[in-house]
Amino acid sequence: MSDAIAESDAIFARAWASAIKNKFQLNTGEEQILYLSPTTLRGISGGDLTYEQVTNYLTYRFGDGLLSSSDPSFLGGGVASYIDDLRAYFDNIITNNDRAPAVILRMAKARKASETAQTAYEEAMSKAMKQWSEQKKLGITDQAFWPWVSTGAPYLRAADKTRNNAQTELDSASQLYYGPQADVLAAYRNNIRDAMTTDPDKNYPGRNQVGITADKDLIAQMEEEANSGIKPPEADISSHFIRVPEYSMSGYRSQMNEWMRLSTSGKRDQVITVDVNQGRQTKWSDYGFKEIKGSGSVGIFPFFSISAGGGSSEERETLKTEGREDEISFSLAAVGFSLIPVNSGTWDVPNIKKIFPNLVGGAPEVLTSKHAKPISVLVGYDIALTAKFGTKIKSEVHDMYEKARTGGGNLKVFGYDVSGSAGAGYSDKVKTSFDDVKWDEASGTLTLTPVPGQVYPSVLGVLARRL
Repeated sequence: MSDAIAESDAIFARAWASAIKNKFQLNTGEEQILYLSPTTLRGISGGDLTYEQVTNYLTYRFGDGLLSSSDPSFLGGGVASYIDDLRAYFDNIITNNDRAPAVILRMAKARKASETAQTAYEEAMSKAMKQWSEQKKLGITDQAFWPWVSTGAPYLRAADKTRNNAQTELDSASQLYYGPQADVLAAYRNNIRDAMTTDPDKNYPGRNQVGITADKDLIAQMEEEANSGIKPPEADISSHFIRVPEYSMSGYRSQMNEWMRLSTSGKRDQVITVDVNQGRQTKWSDYGFKEIKGSGSVGIFPFFSISAGGGSSEERETLKTEGREDEISFSLAAVGFSLIPVNSGTWDVPNIKKIFPNLVGGAPEVLTSKHAKPISVLVGYDIALTAKFGTKIKSEVHDMYEKARTGGGNLKVFGYDVSGSAGAGYSDKVKTSFDDVKWDEASGTLTLTPVPGQVYPSVLGVLARRL
């Protein structure tokens, strides 16, 4: 197996994978893959202070993001869209029916026209969303997105009409091309079309759900207010409400409420201890990877690093751990840890490759084993990381810690990212502060804790199913 990650980093990563695999009793191997995340990667916001639309949108973005089956990292996004790939697969299925040449030609033209129209629609949607968002921020319009489109982006309505006409022709061509199986395939395609309908007035239960526009800054603002105990009036944000494909996490809202309530006591009585030796004794294949092609910048590597200063004078430094892995031990404690299944709506056909295994020649390469689809997220709430450094290494850690603390820089310990300055706008990290970092030079113990009362957990990893 090719291992693109430095061996010392790989040891720590596999040790971490072993710890969370055992904690959550995961089955990994040929079908399921365990991905690792930085320990301050921000999870999906939830609970009573978070609008359902925000939780739904973030759940959809998480569940729909396909992951590379050769990169062990999950940094918050995917490399492709599952629902887009599923739609493309449906559009290129071939069956064993006998067909006249004219029927084959008509179907080929209909497929091409549908693909072209869909691409044009997606480009128009992206352009319109950006234009509308800019006008909202400038106070030019107070309309919700779809009412605004009629006058603000008529090109989107035109693209939608072209797409619908192309789909109608594809459906008609399919009736002749697929014969008895045409109705089944048409139903599958219609379910996906319903799932991808964004108009808030078009509700298709089990296929789409209430959501919010993909405005990172707006979501960040709402999360910041929620962290302060404020839920904005619905009238202030309702114009951003749309619909998104259904992905769900049963019981997530109540789980977040319970964790936030428990966190007020300050008790972190759930613990994951990492055994570095497990990083040496296990292989990537134990966690579902047949090969590793990641660049090595997995977000949790290197184990300990800092930056200090800023601009042209910024200084970066990495603790050398090669051959000194046994000088480091670490554990995580939290108010709670949980494995939360993420389920697709009724639009999904997870066994489509078995039902219809054949595609036309030249079909796009989709739903292949190069990708894996998230099926569960592994999270912890109010996580504290404690790292202990041995006598051969702790003086280096002390010097680096002081340099970062006094230089207004960043400190990163196994992906636990602490910044010396507060950033504005969107962030993909749980909030941290140097005020919450405890360093005891005598014992070589470093403890990092998050800012309390946040409305999202930390993502520890992702369990995904190989396609």
